Amino acid sequence: MLQFEIKKRTRLKSQANWGNIFQFVSMLFVACAILSGCVFGEHDPDEDSGRVKLLKSMNVEGFQYHDEYVNAHQVLECEYDEQNRLTKTKYVYLMEECLSEITNLTYNNAGELIKLISITYDDCEGEDRNPDAEIRNFTKRGNILEFPNSGTTFYVELNNEGLPIKWEHEYLQGSLYNSKVIWEYQNGNLSKEIRTNLGKTVTTTFMYDDKKSPLLHCKTPKWFFVFTTPIWYGLTSGLENNLTKVLSEDEFGEKVYTYDKDGYPISATIVSEGDGKDTFPFTATITYTYITK
Repeated sequence: MLQFEIKKRTRLKSQANWGNIFQFVSMLFVACAILSGCVFGEHDPDEDSGRVKLLKSMNVEGFQYHDEYVNAHQVLECEYDEQNRLTKTKYVYLMEECLSEITNLTYNNAGELIKLISITYDDCEGEDRNPDAEIRNFTKRGNILEFPNSGTTFYVELNNEGLPIKWEHEYLQGSLYNSKVIWEYQNGNLSKEIRTNLGKTVTTTFMYDDKKSPLLHCKTPKWFFVFTTPIWYGLTSGLENNLTKVLSEDEFGEKVYTYDKDGYPISATIVSEGDGKDTFPFTATITYTYITK
């Protein structure tokens, strides 16, 4: 997935094994730095009945990594405006040390997401006096979305539903060469990602259940979920339904859910077989809470 390069503190760079875990989790996530799962149909039963649920928080309990249980916790908390658009998130990552990231989203009068500001702290409470800050300004020109990343500008082609379908870039500060990504969708969910990098093409297929995604009623633009930080798509789910399997030549992953009476997931278990090279087998458990409107 195309991901924003968010600056992390030096102390986190030593946690290489944890980075391997996230390489798979980002495959389970696939997506934008914060919400975009809007309802595709004109008449949604939940909205008609006045019972809409929005994701309030996610809590990752820990990982079984190799033969070792990693006592790592992640918490994501969400805030919305009156139009059910995401306005703020707080992400806390706690292993041996703690890191927190607070993100604010800004919209224009037309309801378009135009700015994202993420501030990363070296503590859980956001009291670090020398935090790292990242600012992203988004511009839509027809069906092309533009945004800066690491000194260059990315151009992403969107379809008529506002979902990204193609991204191409020849060079990015030594980390990406001749990269191209194509996204395909089915029933409103990402169904396939075809990524070409350094002449190698990897196709990843995504499968879903028939229940309600935690992102279903969020009114933030749809493109946001498919190519920013990995936290969203993997720990949350698809745009319409819930991600259950990820299949590619490099790895295999699966999520198993329990649901509430309204059909929203309240817990999930992620299982990855890894590829035996860069990613390794692990499991993780996730719990979800909601705001009901």
